[in-house]
Amino acid sequence: MAERGVAEQPLVLGRPVPRLYGFNYRIIEALVAAGKAGLKNDEIDADAGVNSGVTYLRRLRDEHPDTWGRVIQMSGQNRGGYRIGLA
Repeated sequence: MAERGVAEQPLVLGRPVPRLYGFNYRIIEALVAAGKAGLKNDEIDADAGVNSGVTYLRRLRDEHPDTWGRVIQMSGQNRGGYRIGLA
């Protein structure tokens, strides 16, 4: 995922998706910054300044299964936490 600013429409798997704002933007930004190492639930909350950041990740995956749903890796899918990448 190429680095883009908050004002730019994100591209996920080469497809444009709706812009992210607030919590969603900060959570994805934290996961991108974490890279392959990913983040644990409490690290997402601390890095993004949110409570229950995983809830926002689930919502993004559910609302956009062909884009965010394919690149947001949840903790149960890989050891070590949550991350952005292809499984």
